[in-house]
Amino acid sequence: AREDVFYLVEAWEQVKLALKPRHLEQAAAGQRIPLPVALWDSIPLPIQETLKGEANGRTRHLILTPSDSEFIFAPQLTEIEGLVRDQLHRTSGCTKMILVGGFARSELLQHFIRERFEHGGGVQVFCPPNPARSVVEGAILCGLGQNVTSRCMRKTYGIKVNMRLLDDQTDLPEVMYDGNRYTPIFTVFVNAHDEVALDAVIIKDFLPMRVTDTTVSITVLACDHRHPSQPAEPGVEVVGTASLPVALDPAGGNNRPLDVEFHFGTTEIEVYAYERRAPLAKQRIRVNYV
Repeated sequence: AREDVFYLVEAWEQVKLALKPRHLEQAAAGQRIPLPVALWDSIPLPIQETLKGEANGRTRHLILTPSDSEFIFAPQLTEIEGLVRDQLHRTSGCTKMILVGGFARSELLQHFIRERFEHGGGVQVFCPPNPARSVVEGAILCGLGQNVTSRCMRKTYGIKVNMRLLDDQTDLPEVMYDGNRYTPIFTVFVNAHDEVALDAVIIKDFLPMRVTDTTVSITVLACDHRHPSQPAEPGVEVVGTASLPVALDPAGGNNRPLDVEFHFGTTEIEVYAYERRAPLAKQRIRVNYV
């Protein structure tokens, strides 16, 4: 039932915040998560008996030990550490760090960060009394455009472009058009973790692939990692598409430059594509930062 799902989500959030590092002594029974009756009844009997044994004979309880919690959260903690180290590497002279967000209340996270960056790196780590509120207030300020002049990109954004291959390039994915070999590439407009001023505009120009093309597909790509090269790389996703009409070159050539603009706003990126000879006939793609 929906109510059971909401109950479990809330129970999990409370248990998550109460988790402690394994070296700090918790109750031998660990953290208890009561299970709704309907969920318990759907569990096979052998597994019920195992759970009852871990809960000292009590039914409808799931026990989460400190070692369980570290196993569950180890990948997330490792990713957080990598992001923080990357940011510190690009920022000189950082001496203080503030933990914000709901999970910042967890002693498990606080101990993990302090052990690696305070004791091992000389960076003071602070956590406000209500770290989740800091994120909410920041989001509101960003939405209202108050005192926010730039933002750090969570993802890498760009478009898909077909690049003509040279004769000696044989190790890349390829497609054939009119007897010529091309490879799709991820043309980056901004990389993940770059700081971009609000209302900044990045413009790049391109040409249709063939002189006979009367439409050009605009495919906006995004991924979590920096410096992607191929649209088919793991983690790359399509976040927007548009079809741009283009006129033939009266001279019979391909002198038809196309401009693609990325406009960075407070809550979204607006991508505009147009033929330079017809700048008013723009195609727009809207991409939310989240």
